[in-house]
Amino acid sequence: MQGAKPTETFYVRCGLGDTMSQLDMSKQQLVILLGFAPVKPAEFVVIRIVFQLKLP
Repeated sequence: MQGAKPTETFYVRCGLGDTMSQLDMSKQQLVILLGFAPVKPAEFVVIRIVFQLKLP
């Protein structure tokens, strides 16, 4: 991984006002952003994960 410190290597973001809106909360969705900096290419790769809660 690229970066001298962990904050320069990867990040995980999740939460209301950051990755989720009130609409996401109403739809019972969890939205997570995961970013990491591999050695090549020298940019962050960002993965967006959406988890839909299904209640019985």
